Amino acid sequence: MVANCFTPRVLVKYMKYKLSPIQSWYSKRLIHSFALRDYQQEAIDSILEASESGVKRQAIEMATGSGKTVVFSHLIPLLKGKGTKTLVLEHTQELIAQSYDKITRINPDLRVGIEMAESRARLNDDVIVASVQSLATNKRFTKFNPDDFKTIIIDECHHAVAPTYQKILKHFKADTKNTNINVIGFTATLARADKQMLKAVFDRIVFQRSLATMIFNKELASFKASKLYFKRLNLSNVKMKGKDYDPKALYNAVLKAGINEHLLLAYMELEKEYKSTLIFCINVEHCREVCALLQKQGVDARYVISETSNSERKTIVADFKQGKFPVLCNVTVFTEGTDIPNIDSIILARPTKSKPLMIQMIGRGLRLHKEKSHCHVVDLVGIMDENLELKAILEGKQLQMKKAKDGTTSKIESRDQVNYFENDRISKTIECALQIHSKNIVELRSVDGLELFREYMSDVGVGGRYNTLFLIKKITGYGQTEYQLTYNKFIKEDFSTYQELEFIGKSNNVLELLRELAERFPEDARHAASYRDFERPCDYSQVSFIMSHLTEKITESSLKYGFDEEQLRGNVNDAVHAMPLVTGYRFKLALMYSLNCDYSSWKANQILAESIKNYYKIDTYKL
Repeated sequence: MVANCFTPRVLVKYMKYKLSPIQSWYSKRLIHSFALRDYQQEAIDSILEASESGVKRQAIEMATGSGKTVVFSHLIPLLKGKGTKTLVLEHTQELIAQSYDKITRINPDLRVGIEMAESRARLNDDVIVASVQSLATNKRFTKFNPDDFKTIIIDECHHAVAPTYQKILKHFKADTKNTNINVIGFTATLARADKQMLKAVFDRIVFQRSLATMIFNKELASFKASKLYFKRLNLSNVKMKGKDYDPKALYNAVLKAGINEHLLLAYMELEKEYKSTLIFCINVEHCREVCALLQKQGVDARYVISETSNSERKTIVADFKQGKFPVLCNVTVFTEGTDIPNIDSIILARPTKSKPLMIQMIGRGLRLHKEKSHCHVVDLVGIMDENLELKAILEGKQLQMKKAKDGTTSKIESRDQVNYFENDRISKTIECALQIHSKNIVELRSVDGLELFREYMSDVGVGGRYNTLFLIKKITGYGQTEYQLTYNKFIKEDFSTYQELEFIGKSNNVLELLRELAERFPEDARHAASYRDFERPCDYSQVSFIMSHLTEKITESSLKYGFDEEQLRGNVNDAVHAMPLVTGYRFKLALMYSLNCDYSSWKANQILAESIKNYYKIDTYKL
């Protein structure tokens, strides 16, 4: 559905915002000039209404491909404030170019400047599109008078807790809730991997449009998802860097597991049907090797990394968009803000613990294009094993964040992409992959992407001995349901982290898998059965574990309802103690598997609801 940006009905609605004469004239001039989709218009309405009600620091979550840049470009002349200028903060050169293009086309009467590297905005510019890193370097932002600005727009605002952003916001007097400047943040995902407090920057999420909703409404392309399993991949000993894997250690682990053979096999299947494949690699070294591997096999593959010069990057991307070559490899260059609609297949060869990063990678292939009906996503590393739907959050844990990179370096890559790696290793990889491929035993079995949002977390867990888990996953697609049974071991009991030890089997009958489990692992089955006791209450270890995972929810509820936190905690503790042993066993197992799985969320909410009800009863009794 597409609606005119400023229909007479909408103009009447906006009258309550007391537009200046210039804004009113400008809005009327746009009636027949530009179009917005219904949800984009709804986003603008929500932002203006929140602003009118006094909410200055707003967060907007719109899925990749939803047209965030178009929305804030239309929004710029409508927001009011003491100043007249607008600052748009970006963190990559692609996003800066994209924003500059959209803003100037949608607002031809506004003077738009760029502040990045050698480019300098003019003091009389109405809109300044700025690189965060450039602006923060040597306090370059001090050239701008904060009182001249009415609005700061932060694109990809999940980065906004970084020190570079905070310095800029502080200079413009926009770092507190009482600011007079509109701070409007746009992102595809407000969920952060490091759980930092986005609430330090934003006060309210005023609009959301999820990836699943847009796919369902055919505003984005649908996608199919396939996985190639290989048991040799073990990430349990890979060291961490922050909240994700260390790239160098990760590269060594996946290389040892033979990931490049699987990648080549995956592409040999994809190329039968798909024309434009984007591959996400672990680091620069892996990216070069994958590209060289494909090229030696006769595939015209190219790569873009942070060291690729600006001019070369533009040429490569333009050629890929035009279909001049079929495969483009990268590390993280194309995770944000890149518009390449013709991408019809994606290979995920980079393990990550970051769900936002996973969503961003998949989102690269979901833009609508006349020559594709869907995007095929091949997961080589199991990063899609958990629910794809992310809950937008402003709360989080305070963690120090390292300085963000701007991605504007222009160092020219001089090495030949094909000859960078030893031919011997590449040849052996190709030989191994071809042997498997020639036997015609590789098939990319796929499930519908939208089904992953709805069904994938409908899993069943049976706890074994020694912190192990038998997991039965339900996978639904194309009207069929299949169950897969795996044997897993928890890596750390305090975190939802587990490693697959063995793939036991699959069937369309879940009872068959449960019978196989009992026959092959009788000791573990008896261990699980010993907890099927509805008479005995939870044991101490279960209560302690469950309470430690409900701490944040208790605090949130106390603040929300104005309760005494310790009293509510006591009520929750009583409710957990009263649970039967079997229920405590199931709840603990679910929490160990995933804090966000269906059973974990449902049971936690049920306990809190009961505890809140009892709190009111106690309060009434005291009166």
